[in-house]
Amino acid sequence: MIFIGHFKFQAVSLREADPRDVAPIKATLFNALKAYEIAIPDNYAVSDIDAFDDVNARITVFALLRHGAVICFIVLKQMRDSVIERKRLYLSAVGGGLRLGEHLLNYAIAFADKHHYRAIQLETTSKFEVSRYRVRDHMGL
Repeated sequence: MIFIGHFKFQAVSLREADPRDVAPIKATLFNALKAYEIAIPDNYAVSDIDAFDDVNARITVFALLRHGAVICFIVLKQMRDSVIERKRLYLSAVGGGLRLGEHLLNYAIAFADKHHYRAIQLETTSKFEVSRYRVRDHMGL
């Protein structure tokens, strides 16, 4: 059970993703891109998701699950010793509007702090321009 502010979410858990999560994470990603009407080229790379269990990739993926199904995920990539990048943060339609993305971003910030990163870069696309500023301003980044 996860508490976000004064909300309690039954059957929602957070954990570091593992290889069995790759297909559901990709589905969440592609469904979100489709919902935002972002054209996906045939050669669209999801190599960060495919290789997150490769220690040389320097990538960490966390997933929020509801009743065991991925509903939200975040991909963090170490850029330098003191900098981590938030490469991806996507929610399924089921997770929208519940502030679960905010919870996952807070978790990522705590992860960065715990591992002594001094900065978090935000990767985004112009389609998410409003979202980028909302995250930056709301989270104080």
